[in-house]
Amino acid sequence: MTDLLLLLMVVILAYLTGKRVLISIGTCFEGIIEQLLLSVSCGLGIIAVVMFLFGVLGILYSYLILPMFLSLTILSLLYDGKNEYLDIRERLPKANYHQPLIWWVIISVFVGYVFFNLVRCMSPVINGDSLSAYLQVPSLYVHHHGIYDILHTGDDSLPQNIMMLNALGLILHSDSLSQLLNGWLLSLLCTLAIYVLARKFVSRKIALIAAIVFYTMPALSWLIYSTKIDIGYTMFELCFWVLYFKWLKKDDNRLLYIAAIFLGFSIGSKYHALITLALSVLFTLFAMIVKKHSFKSIFSTLFVYGSIALIIGSPSYILNYVYTSDPFYPFLKNPSTGSGEDINQYVGIFDFIRFQYNMIFGKDYFIANRPFIGKPIGFLAILFIPFLLFGRKLKTIFANYQFRTHAVVIMTVYYTFLSFIIFKSVWPFSRHFLPAIGLMCVVNSIGIQKSLRWLNIKFVYLIVFVSMLATIVLFNVNVKQTKYYFMYAFGQVGKTEFLNKQLFNNGTHMNYQMIEFVKTLDESAQIATLDFGNAYYIPRPFVKHAYYYEILDINLLISRMKKDGLTHIYYSDNAVKYLADNFNGGNKCILLQGIEKHMFTEVYQVGDQHLFLLP
Repeated sequence: MTDLLLLLMVVILAYLTGKRVLISIGTCFEGIIEQLLLSVSCGLGIIAVVMFLFGVLGILYSYLILPMFLSLTILSLLYDGKNEYLDIRERLPKANYHQPLIWWVIISVFVGYVFFNLVRCMSPVINGDSLSAYLQVPSLYVHHHGIYDILHTGDDSLPQNIMMLNALGLILHSDSLSQLLNGWLLSLLCTLAIYVLARKFVSRKIALIAAIVFYTMPALSWLIYSTKIDIGYTMFELCFWVLYFKWLKKDDNRLLYIAAIFLGFSIGSKYHALITLALSVLFTLFAMIVKKHSFKSIFSTLFVYGSIALIIGSPSYILNYVYTSDPFYPFLKNPSTGSGEDINQYVGIFDFIRFQYNMIFGKDYFIANRPFIGKPIGFLAILFIPFLLFGRKLKTIFANYQFRTHAVVIMTVYYTFLSFIIFKSVWPFSRHFLPAIGLMCVVNSIGIQKSLRWLNIKFVYLIVFVSMLATIVLFNVNVKQTKYYFMYAFGQVGKTEFLNKQLFNNGTHMNYQMIEFVKTLDESAQIATLDFGNAYYIPRPFVKHAYYYEILDINLLISRMKKDGLTHIYYSDNAVKYLADNFNGGNKCILLQGIEKHMFTEVYQVGDQHLFLLP
């Protein structure tokens, strides 16, 4: 309950702060939903930047930040609270309760799934990537009360906005609050963004269907109960597209500059947003040429737009440059970063079709399905897009300007290009182009609207319900784990028991007995691991580096590890077997060739888990 109250406090402060800032720079909201979306998102971006500043100053102290947030929230409520409440209550759209039964069934399932995710996010974090990076790094910031050079973790060089929101959750109360903030809340804001975007093209009901489809996608489900950076990056970028399409329609450069603020927040959250900046500059250039702007106007507009986005997104890149002389660390210093894991199984250009099939259906008809590729987006997200090709054809953007046509082309090109970049990258996961998938849900909503010329609306609702329910049951809900989420939420099991059942003793993470032994190691101990592991819960630095798989000379590898201050090596037989079976990098790893038995001293073993002393 404390986590929920603190989450509400953050939302209130973010909303009131974000709205005041946006109005002060001339933002006009189209409806209360857009106002809530943009205000809360802007406020969270501002909070992330402020937390980053506190980290640079070395004042990430709970006794400072918690009272400050409480005081600011109370003052904001006293100043604006009553007027905001009356404004929201008056402007909320009136519900029409005379709807088909199937419509209310869809809404009920959606609300139930939102509640399920709330319960799931109130439990301790168990997502592997979160524990090894996206929660571990902020926890080190909090432990040291500031951002400092901890590049041995391998992930503190990432853009920091969402990391700082994770740090905020830890400082205010717990890792569960970080999960509620960066998983549950931000996923709902993404859903609102899809609704607001779709509302520019379709009716309120169809826009709501597009939002529900996005929220119930398998690709989103595992991100909701984690503290990864993907949902936050997606939220900021979708807010950018909301404002960008408003600019596209109204041709008011002030909207473009406000959109750049949100794109800046996105750039400060994930490197991928830089691709959006580059593409949006090209889209803007083309749109302004079509609208017959002067060269001077085009140049000045693009310069201001790009400058705003880059300046707001720059703090993390400046920090990396100060520490490493590489603003995009480690990609300029080591362009092949991550390639040692050899995850990408797509080779030729024609594999792009296979990649798209796999991203939609989660199955690959050429090779065996790879579970590490990530969950699919689901066919419902694109099911109705073909209806755009029936009936009246889309006018070409070279003809008389049409907002909808131009927008659809932009969304389609953006999806194709960004997904192609991810297809060619080391990590071809759907989460890396999630904003583009969101835009495809918007395009799909236009297809749904157009399909109503041929299909009965109740039949469309039935298709949505069946597909949504199948998606939730088959891909999004683990029945075996669900009971533990509810048992924890209602106090039937404690945190230690929950983690023992769900994480510590599941065969892939460091178990409880090994953790207890690690506690006895010297405070200066730093452990290298071949697999990710539950680093957040391990009482000593738990480090994974790509070079563990890339350096094949054992003496050179040991020398590099010692240089990085590492003292021990950990792995479990089960995790290593999975690594060797599923990753080419695992097959090449020199540490998996059996040489450790005569080169390293084993200091502890429990079950299939081993801890070696670095010679």
